[in-house]
Amino acid sequence: MKTFQLTCIFLFVCILQLTAQNSIVYSVKYKDLKSATVLGTYNYWFTANQLVTVRESNLRAMYMRGFPVLINGKMTTQSDTVTYNKEFNEFIQEMADDQKKQAQTISFRELQSSILKMSYYNDYLKKNFIVHDTLPNMDGWKMLDEIVMFMGFRCQKAILQYKNEEYTALFTPEIPINAGPNVFRGLPGLILKVSNKQANMGYEAIEIQAPFKGSVPTFVSKGEIISYKEWIVMLRERNQKSSESMKNMINDLKKQGAVENQ
Repeated sequence: MKTFQLTCIFLFVCILQLTAQNSIVYSVKYKDLKSATVLGTYNYWFTANQLVTVRESNLRAMYMRGFPVLINGKMTTQSDTVTYNKEFNEFIQEMADDQKKQAQTISFRELQSSILKMSYYNDYLKKNFIVHDTLPNMDGWKMLDEIVMFMGFRCQKAILQYKNEEYTALFTPEIPINAGPNVFRGLPGLILKVSNKQANMGYEAIEIQAPFKGSVPTFVSKGEIISYKEWIVMLRERNQKSSESMKNMINDLKKQGAVENQ
């Protein structure tokens, strides 16, 4: 009887530990290596079973080369963030407030699945879509013996041939999650950095919270299901309409003398 009770207690403790491990959330911000300036980050939340990701724009970096300033009753485009510091900060705050009002694009994936789901709201069609994208196979990793420290984590190197290029990844078994940024996954630990030989393609973690204590964005799977290719076509059409609307508005303001001709 005593042995049975001890066995039950042991199993109960094991279940609690396993449940706690599976419920841990790791938050990682990745920067895109394609740009020398960090125009935004890809924010990921990982658990043992799934991931959620949202892109966060760096508005200050995006608009510091050109932002609107009203001078003598005419709208101009300026890049001097020192002289026009007040106007620049007000514009960035206005853009940030406007972003908060818009529907957030959130991606979600069960780690055992190769299907990435993304919620997308088309403001022109006034309709929500769920984009399904099938990720490529990532089974060809070759693990190396080299161990390095990165972001405070002990990482191992691995290489992979992907899109006719060799990519090197740093993954850490200290976070035992088979996942990483974008399509990269397939290693016995979270990928914190991955790049090609030229280091101009890939992703690098710049902030890690382990465990994460805040709230994770909620992915709501409501909307018309479309493929990734269909979404690309839709996005191009939406951006074209937006560009045409902006040009028409600027031309109208120029005719009214409210915008400086450049």
